[in-house]
Amino acid sequence: MSEPPFVVQGIDHIVLNEPELASWFASRGVGVIDPAARYGAEGQGRSFYIEDPDGNRIEVKGARER
Repeated sequence: MSEPPFVVQGIDHIVLNEPELASWFASRGVGVIDPAARYGAEGQGRSFYIEDPDGNRIEVKGARER
C-alpha cells in the first residue's frame, strides 16, 4: 500500500455557530475574552477567545459577515 500524499498533524479549524458557542461557554463559567469583529482569511467576521486549563488562548471565529 502506498503512503498518503500528505500527513495530517492535527486539527486547526472546525466550524460552529459563533454566537451560540459564546453563550454556551459563558453559561458554563468559561470566560469569553474580547468578542469583536476581526479581519481574517475570508474577510470580516466575529470572533472571541477562550483559554484552556494551561492558559493557551484559542480563537473562535465565525463566518465572514455578508
